[in-house]
Amino acid sequence: MNCSAQGGAENSRASIGNLDYTIPVICNVLGAGRTTVNDLIAKEKLRAINAGARTLILADSIHSYPNSLAKAA
Repeated sequence: MNCSAQGGAENSRASIGNLDYTIPVICNVLGAGRTTVNDLIAKEKLRAINAGARTLILADSIHSYPNSLAKAA
């Protein structure tokens, strides 16, 4: 079945995009290790929330992080 033929929440989720990401995904995006990502969270350079046992990084903080590096340089 074609994805465009499916209805319901799946299409609305796809159109909104991800609002948060897991730490392993952020590690891949930044090309950094888990310790570095955890340090960025501790220094409040990345905003994180806890959902049960999962730590999720908010998408807006990922988009603003490179801008903060450019301003600091």
